[in-house]
Order: sequence, then structure tokens, then C-alpha cells
Amino acid sequence: MKHYVIEFVFSAVCFSVLWGMAMWFAQWKKAGLSSRKAVCISLISGPLYASGVFLLRYIRHLF
Repeated sequence: MKHYVIEFVFSAVCFSVLWGMAMWFAQWKKAGLSSRKAVCISLISGPLYASGVFLLRYIRHLF
């Protein structure tokens, strides 16, 4: 179980940082979105992405 938690947290953090930086420089800066809102969106999207990956990867163990 510890392995799953570590993998989930690592995936969420990596996605939040990388996706947030990419979107900030590519789109949000052009749209005039503040950095505070961009960080909030990134922090929300990271765990959502990690949850999806976690469920898709380990769904075969549920059935």
C-alpha cells in the first residue's frame, strides 16, 4: 500500500508542476491569468490526473 501512495503523490506533484508550467508559459500568460489562479488550477489538476492514472493502472486488480 505504501508503494501506491508514494506513486500517487509523485505522479500528482510531477503533473501539477510540469503541466502548470507548460500552460502558464503557453496559454495562461497570453490570457492574462494571474499566477495565483494558475497555481490553484495546477494544484487541483495534479491530483485529478494522478487519480485517473491510478484507477486506470490498477483497475484490473479491482475485478
